[in-house]
Amino acid sequence: YFVMMSQSEAKVAEGREIFVKYCVQCHLDDGRGSVGPNLTDGFWVHGCEPMQILKTLNEGVAAKGMPAWQNQLGPSRVHAVLAYTLTIKNTNVSGKAPEGEPCEF
Repeated sequence: YFVMMSQSEAKVAEGREIFVKYCVQCHLDDGRGSVGPNLTDGFWVHGCEPMQILKTLNEGVAAKGMPAWQNQLGPSRVHAVLAYTLTIKNTNVSGKAPEGEPCEF
């Protein structure tokens, strides 16, 4: 389902718009990471599979300062951000050094 959403230009565009509004403070405009990890490399702290990313988006990671977006954005907008995130994953934008584990999905 989420992989299909990531192939919808409209859903990805909506997700990018939300990402730029809410996520750039920690992940920067292109997802290369700042305070938060680089979302474009092949390494993921909390898993790179769509359901793992969804869990991180919904529940946040309080210890790392990642907000829980479920109640603030609602399911539709969180799903759009997930769709966008899947499109920038493995694009390897030069930025913050890899964190977490290598991920193949």
